[in-house]
Amino acid sequence: MVNAQVVELQRRAALAEAWRAQVHLNASRALGVAHSGGNAELDAFYGPQMKATTESISKAQKELTDLIDTDKGKALLKAIAAQRTVYIDARKAVLEMSKAGDLEGAKKALAEKMMPAADVYVKSIEALTTFQNERVAEANAAIAAEVRRAEMLIALLM
Repeated sequence: MVNAQVVELQRRAALAEAWRAQVHLNASRALGVAHSGGNAELDAFYGPQMKATTESISKAQKELTDLIDTDKGKALLKAIAAQRTVYIDARKAVLEMSKAGDLEGAKKALAEKMMPAADVYVKSIEALTTFQNERVAEANAAIAAEVRRAEMLIALLM
């Protein structure tokens, strides 16, 4: 294992963590809009931001899908994609109800569907982040072992 490989694994872990943070950000925005009682100004303010963040999340998801090369990593990405769909559908329903003035429906869907879906979605991303961090630790341990072997070999040759 070379240092460049460790750096790449660290980049993947950081990308997954940034993804998780963006999901939290958008969930907070949607929560604010839903709790505002369908406030059009708040929706107009957060709507474009949520759209931009969603696009950024899509890019991160695609990049990680292209980069991750293990079966376990691919399985985690597949689970994340499924959870993302559930979350986005629930968020969309909550925001539509809020816009339509169905505040009770929006609050109920928020509590019963969107927030639980967001929690599962975030946990699935956290599982990927943990897996990538474990790979970084394993790679660092392998490099340290190679260095120790090289040092021992040099000591024997002296």
